[in-house]
Amino acid sequence: MKQILFSLLATVFCSFVFSQKALKVIKIKETERIEKMLSSDEMQGRRTFTPGIEKAANFIASEFEKIGLQKWNNGNSHLQSFSMIRTKTSSLKAMVDGNAADPKKINVVSVQPSLSMNAASGYDVVKIAKGANYVTEVRKAIGGSKNTLLLVDTSHAAMFARFPQRGGQYYGSQSNVVLLLTDKSSADVSVELKQEITEMPLANVVGIIPGKSKANEYVIFSGHYDHLGINTRNMVNNDSIYNGANDGLSIALILRCNSSNNSNRASPVSLMLINGILG
Repeated sequence: MKQILFSLLATVFCSFVFSQKALKVIKIKETERIEKMLSSDEMQGRRTFTPGIEKAANFIASEFEKIGLQKWNNGNSHLQSFSMIRTKTSSLKAMVDGNAADPKKINVVSVQPSLSMNAASGYDVVKIAKGANYVTEVRKAIGGSKNTLLLVDTSHAAMFARFPQRGGQYYGSQSNVVLLLTDKSSADVSVELKQEITEMPLANVVGIIPGKSKANEYVIFSGHYDHLGINTRNMVNNDSIYNGANDGLSIALILRCNSSNNSNRASPVSLMLINGILG
């Protein structure tokens, strides 16, 4: 019992000492400056695919530069740019065993402007049976690298109508997934799809503190800097901007804890700071 009590006291003491050191690292005024900037109306609530999120990314990148963080892979910027693809179906025609398919029983996930698929296209065929976890199986196919035909049992009709959302947002590397709601265990399916494609740029913000002896090993600190943006339907006191002060504060603390004066720079392993969209 005495050993347990001693261990608890030691843990509390160590936590207290660590907290005191952390408070010396985190400068309140500087943290407030960063938090207020990120949650200001100028950032427009930092919703993805808006000018506000671009301003936030550039601000965080400038702070990374200011505190002396290195760029990932010796790049030219702290911004790790990528794009999401938004689709809008122009036309979709499908045949099942030689008959026109019911549009409500067919869905296609693809980032291609046009898609022509038939039995000779080499798609993997997967059956989502009654009792299976529909959402899990669909996500597995969408996240996979192979083009897939999903034969979905009609017991999943309610979820089939809701997910995946038609006209969703996907990465440019997204494989093609065709979903058919059917009681059959096999079917001859052909699809002709045309859709509008919109590329929507985004960026993660990445900074590196190189390790002293194990530079190729990383400890990652991450957080997301996007928020809800502007919503005029649920205004409070005529304010339509969701400023996201809590999110802004988490980013501010990550920045302050890894400033140029922080003792973390003596770490044997490298530290990677990521402020990302999909945190």
